[in-house]
Amino acid sequence: MTTRILPKRKAEKETAATTVYHALKRDIVRGALEPGHKLLIDQIAERYAAGTNPVREALNRLSSERLGG
Repeated sequence: MTTRILPKRKAEKETAATTVYHALKRDIVRGALEPGHKLLIDQIAERYAAGTNPVREALNRLSSERLGG
């Protein structure tokens, strides 16, 4: 009897927006970003070395989870 090994599932390709989203979420949950302060697009883009469009996408996603904005 032969055991068939299924191929590993490909990892989701991480976009710049997803990378920023994960980093921001991590920093919010850990308290690295001060609660109550606005998350400004330009400052976040600089902090995470990302463009402003990926930051906007990440903030929209976090906002829908009530974590950012």
